[in-house]
Amino acid sequence: MNSTAMEKWVKQAHQQGLDRREAVARSSRLLRELDAYLVRRQKRGYHTDFDDLLDTLLPGLALALQLLIEEEAVLEGAALEERWPDVRPEMLELLQQLAATFGLEYADRVVVALGKEVERRQERLANERTDLVLFVMEWAETQLWPRFRGDGFDVHEGLDAWGTFCGDAPIGQLRTISETIHLRQRAADGRRRLEQLLPEE
Repeated sequence: MNSTAMEKWVKQAHQQGLDRREAVARSSRLLRELDAYLVRRQKRGYHTDFDDLLDTLLPGLALALQLLIEEEAVLEGAALEERWPDVRPEMLELLQQLAATFGLEYADRVVVALGKEVERRQERLANERTDLVLFVMEWAETQLWPRFRGDGFDVHEGLDAWGTFCGDAPIGQLRTISETIHLRQRAADGRRRLEQLLPEE
């Protein structure tokens, strides 16, 4: 194709309002149609000068299309990263698939919904942590800040040690120590009830 013909087709593309994505899609379709033509040609056993031209140009067309698709993906990924800057790469890929299927507006709604769910969970965890810290510190105070050995952690005696532990410990350790305290309290309550039921000697 000479430069005049190329300019003609590019002008028509602009007139039709084709964007980059549509141009890539049409190029891909063209490549598939040419490939189907070559299969039919092979089955029918004919060969022309046009076929020689195709054999020469098709590898370059395929490479150009591949480069365009890769460049399109990079540009699109950068745009989506700017659109959703706080989203992890694996989540960004899922959102990109959603946007391609249902549109950007739908993907935006998913991002908003996920953000609200994350905020709700973070708030719930923060409230749970506050409740656990208050419960554990109140118990430790009644026990005069004892040493406490747990699964994977060890709290030394004293207010400072308990304050440091409750301030730095993962919520899983706070849950563990809270459950252990509850078990000890239930066991103590059970012993007291049993002693009340036993007759005095």
